[in-house]
Amino acid sequence: MGLKVIKSGVHITVQDFGRIAHQHLGFSVAGAMDRQALELANRLVQNTIDEACLEIMLTGGTFLFTKSTVIAITGADCQPKLNDVSIAMYESIIIRAGDELAIGYLVDGRFSYLSVQGGFVLDAVLGSRSTSIRYQLGGYQGRALQPGDQLQIRESGQDGSLPELTCKHDTLNKDHPLRVRYLASADLDYFSIGKLADFEQMSFHISAQADRMGYRLIAPNDRLAHEHTMISEATVCGAIQIPPNGHPIVLLMDRQTTGGYPVIGVVASVDLPKLVQCSERVPINFTRITVEEAQLLIEEQAQLNQSAIKPKAGLACVDQVKQLIEVVEGAQLSAFTYQDKKGVRIKLSMRNVKGARNYDKKS
Repeated sequence: MGLKVIKSGVHITVQDFGRIAHQHLGFSVAGAMDRQALELANRLVQNTIDEACLEIMLTGGTFLFTKSTVIAITGADCQPKLNDVSIAMYESIIIRAGDELAIGYLVDGRFSYLSVQGGFVLDAVLGSRSTSIRYQLGGYQGRALQPGDQLQIRESGQDGSLPELTCKHDTLNKDHPLRVRYLASADLDYFSIGKLADFEQMSFHISAQADRMGYRLIAPNDRLAHEHTMISEATVCGAIQIPPNGHPIVLLMDRQTTGGYPVIGVVASVDLPKLVQCSERVPINFTRITVEEAQLLIEEQAQLNQSAIKPKAGLACVDQVKQLIEVVEGAQLSAFTYQDKKGVRIKLSMRNVKGARNYDKKS
């Protein structure tokens, strides 16, 4: 098959970019909470950026691979171990059939992502493989993964081989407080100039009522409280609703498609990953930007994601050494030594033992 669930955590689901084209029919988008982390996980195994991955929330699980492949783990630090040995995140990892991957508790974030080369063999529902628990569709049988579940890994044509890659940045927040940029909504008439100013001057915290539907924030006072009523309207990911009690709600991937609270603004899409990964201990401040600024940020983020994936340090040198071995073998030499101006020395010793080859690199 490919991957078998031995132990499941709090909430492990299959997610991609979501089913964005069916909100008018009442279907929530679903999809990855940290879309950037999912994209980077896919880039590390050379999948398409929207390939379905496993989204791991808060606590991990244990997985047995019955097929050789390449994986990557991104998002919150989940202390991954392969066969009881710690492995790096934000790097491509070669997996052999029989390997066991253990994911621990998530640190400094709420969501981690596990990608596999080629992706999982799952049917798309309404154009997406994302799991929607509310509608019991998509993903693996429309539910979170359980022990004993087996997911087939799609053939990628690369036979579990891949240039080993690493990513030079992640999506986790390093700022304290977290600065979240937002765009003004069409509901600004519900808010006085004073309330708009209060909103940007306040520091909020994520409450215990935070899930894939939305994050309820805790305001430091009741200055945003109001008595407005309005007709329900369509919702978007990142919409910042202000209910009568004045404590904002940020709508997220599993949100309802309509809502009846005034919306003061919408979180810029480039800042959503840091917001959804943010700890309840970190204060959050909102800063208003223009549509033009938000569009520029999207372009900059796309360029950053494309340039973030690099070969692991030293691999290029190893490839050159392998090429040198072929040259030395072709010349039928028994030994070869080279030293450059920086003092890096390569010494090759060719042994005719069933075709074995030994080499070392010294500096």
